[in-house]
Amino acid sequence: MRSCQHDPRVDVRLNGTSAPTGKPFKLEMSTVGRWKDGVMVEEFLFWDNPMFMKQIGLVQ
Repeated sequence: MRSCQHDPRVDVRLNGTSAPTGKPFKLEMSTVGRWKDGVMVEEFLFWDNPMFMKQIGLVQ
């Protein structure tokens, strides 16, 4: 579970970039990484984007 506040460090794209809302949010996330010779060479993050956008007030 990740808990943050929507500020300039959290990039949101919904037909462009959204201005920071300052609203807090909590997300369950999954990470899948691909490793080669002990070094992560790819990382994929997964979360419920509609839930995220609802919590920060971009959608209802």
